[in-house]
Amino acid sequence: MWRLAVGAFALLVSFSTLCYSETTNTSPNTSLLTDSKVAAALVALIGVIISTALSSVLSFFLARATARNTIQSEYTKRQSELALKISELISSKDDKTQKTAMRRFAVGVVKVLKPEDHPECGHVYFIPMNSRITVGRSPDNDIVLSDAYDSVSRWHCGFVSDQHSVWIDDYKSVNGTQIGDEEVRTSRQLKNDEQITLGPYTLHFRRIRENTILG
Repeated sequence: MWRLAVGAFALLVSFSTLCYSETTNTSPNTSLLTDSKVAAALVALIGVIISTALSSVLSFFLARATARNTIQSEYTKRQSELALKISELISSKDDKTQKTAMRRFAVGVVKVLKPEDHPECGHVYFIPMNSRITVGRSPDNDIVLSDAYDSVSRWHCGFVSDQHSVWIDDYKSVNGTQIGDEEVRTSRQLKNDEQITLGPYTLHFRRIRENTILG
């Protein structure tokens, strides 16, 4: 806004000087010329004021937009660095570190409800943010579920999470994956308190709403 003040002050000084010089000249022949010069000076003054004001306003909004973009860029960078660090902790070879990270950064929990006489019944598995948790009878899965009839495929299904939500995918299993009476055919977002059936197993999903580490 200082540009507006300086411009207006300079034009006011010029205008005052012009008026003073014209009042010392009392010749009738110069009256029309004086009026024209005064009008021109006023138009110039108004033009500069408007131009300077518009320039100042535009500069303000450009500076504000630049600052906002810089802050957003820095926020995104920090979020990416934090997400990478979380992934490293979850993938840690140290069993204690991995379990602590999965619990700390979980966005969902899966509990085995059935079969009630199976050793896996009652076990709880955490689904951390930005991760994929696989389920099947193969020992390579994150959640290993097996039975005497091999009704669970080697790689049966999987949970995929972002920072807030969890989806389930069926890996073209032989006996399929169901949520209630609905068969999972494509990636499907899980809702809180839904039950998932695969083979003889029933899993209960619970969403953890309070995890806001990544906003």
